Amino acid sequence: MSGRDDLGTGSPPRPAPIPTRAAPPVPRRLSRRALATLAGVAAISVAAALGYSLSQGHRTVAARQTVSIDRRQTAALAGAPKDYGDLARIASAGIGAPPVTRRTSVTSTTAGTVVPSTPLDNQAAADRQRGRQQNDSARASKLFAGTSEGTRTTVVSADSPSASTAQPATPAAAPIANADAQDRKAAFVAGGAREPTVNSGRIALSAGRYVVLAGSTIAAALITGLSSDLPGQVVAQVTEDVFDSVTGATRLVPQGTRLIGSYDARVTYGQTRALVVWTRMIFPDGRSIDLDRMIGTDAAGQSGFADRVNSHTGKLLTAGLLSTLFGVGANAATAGGGGNNDIAFAIRESAARSVESVGDRIVGRQLDVQPTITVRPGARVRVLVSRDLVLEAWNGG
Repeated sequence: MSGRDDLGTGSPPRPAPIPTRAAPPVPRRLSRRALATLAGVAAISVAAALGYSLSQGHRTVAARQTVSIDRRQTAALAGAPKDYGDLARIASAGIGAPPVTRRTSVTSTTAGTVVPSTPLDNQAAADRQRGRQQNDSARASKLFAGTSEGTRTTVVSADSPSASTAQPATPAAAPIANADAQDRKAAFVAGGAREPTVNSGRIALSAGRYVVLAGSTIAAALITGLSSDLPGQVVAQVTEDVFDSVTGATRLVPQGTRLIGSYDARVTYGQTRALVVWTRMIFPDGRSIDLDRMIGTDAAGQSGFADRVNSHTGKLLTAGLLSTLFGVGANAATAGGGGNNDIAFAIRESAARSVESVGDRIVGRQLDVQPTITVRPGARVRVLVSRDLVLEAWNGG
């Protein structure tokens, strides 16, 4: 029997290591084929829409809707000269002059006999009339225009006491330039009423030795909370001693002084801060002072208190859902038409209108509900002193 162990002298195998970490998650990736398919579909859709918008049908409709506007020339400017050379030529030729009526002379010696004028007299009268008309036209004409709206011709009959020729009417007066702009400029330079260069206020003496001047703040904390659903009052307590504003050495308002105020319960849509005013301050010894509705601010000095706002969104969504359901039911009731039974259709239509009206009223009432602002007790607030507070020195503990 040998000293060696029959089982062998080798070391036992090591146990498998125990895993202490979980396998890392495998990220999920989008399929490239799916992305390429979506991109191709989008490109085809855009190309189809572009081709449809540029198709011949749209061009035809646009061509039908096109309105042609012809340029028309004013009759008064049809025979007007184009430049100064034409103006001289037309004036020398007498173009544009109003027609001249022939005159007839009436002889009073021969009763009932009308003696026509001779051609020589007519030619001389026409020349004189043309000269007068050219002078009048030159005085009353505009640039490159020989006609006027106020020009007119008067025809005198044979039985007129004085056989006068046509007289051009007096042209309309040119519009007077608007002088309002110049008046405004002159008024701006003048500057209106003169304002005093010296301030009307004068330095006022201090109201007393123990005074808290306007602009100071009094730190406090809310004892009672507030909710804007109903109007009410709020109570706070001063958390820091307040000293006089002149020397800063005399304590005027001790810590623990109570503040009484009220808040505005009327809240508009989108408002997030409650408006608070302080009305009274009560000292620990029982004395009090009226604060004349001084504004309450938060710790940062912003007007009003802000904490929680309930806009009643859930109720509004519920009302909208009910209104939608009522509207769907109303449309379904009247979708079938009248048919042969008009009475039944009238009943359904009336019921549908009533249900729809109820839904609208529900939504309207929910929209009229104002948001609720809630400020919890313990909130840090301030009293913004807007008027000088004349107090007494605090001698208590």
